[in-house]
Amino acid sequence: VRVCAPLDVRVQRMMERLNTDDEDFVRREIEDSDEAQSAIIRRHFGINWQEPEHYDLTLNTERVPIDECTDEVLKLVRDDAFRETAATQSTLANLSLAAHVRAALRLDPRTRKVSIVIEATQGEVTLSGILDQNLDLEVVAEVAAAVPGVKSVKNHLKTTAGSRFKDDY
Repeated sequence: VRVCAPLDVRVQRMMERLNTDDEDFVRREIEDSDEAQSAIIRRHFGINWQEPEHYDLTLNTERVPIDECTDEVLKLVRDDAFRETAATQSTLANLSLAAHVRAALRLDPRTRKVSIVIEATQGEVTLSGILDQNLDLEVVAEVAAAVPGVKSVKNHLKTTAGSRFKDDY
């Protein structure tokens, strides 16, 4: 479910909440927040969160009051078509495990800068991508393997060849 409103409406609402008339400041804050959210979703899931095909329902609070939005969401939650299934539980567990592996890689100083594809299926994690030659492929796999819930790691990582250019031009 995506609940949204046009930027101008969001700015006015935020100005009221903050009791301010600094429209430029509020607009920048909202735009910065949207960009940060976009970056996080893109990094973790590889999607643009604003694309409508990622949602079963989009509600625009400029046109639909919050109470009606809540009622619509509750109707969907109770609908058989949206009941939790073994398949949806499995999908969520796989996405969750991949996100935990990504978080572990970001927390470890040795793998903090790693930017790779991480897929998880029933505890089996697959790592793929290209790493800088200064990073150790095995360390990345070790950090991933240490995450609770990881049963095995398929390491399809490759390293780049040395650069033909010097760092300082």
